[in-house]
Amino acid sequence: MRLWQADRRAEALQVGLIDYLIEGDLAAGAAAFARGVTERAGLHPKTRERHDKLGSAESNATLFAAGRETARKTRRNLDGGT
Repeated sequence: MRLWQADRRAEALQVGLIDYLIEGDLAAGAAAFARGVTERAGLHPKTRERHDKLGSAESNATLFAAGRETARKTRRNLDGGT
């Protein structure tokens, strides 16, 4: 099954959305990935502890503003939780 086009998979891998691409046999690829993770030295950070690609509030301000605007347009009858 192909979930993404090849260029989108490569982009997702490059930006860190996914850790590993498995081509071919899924079971063998999953086992190889698991072995690689266990063989890495050091601690394995939890996703919630990774902040390296989040950016700052200032750098994300336009993204948040666009999200608020989209919510305002599409969720007009919500009162903001009050």
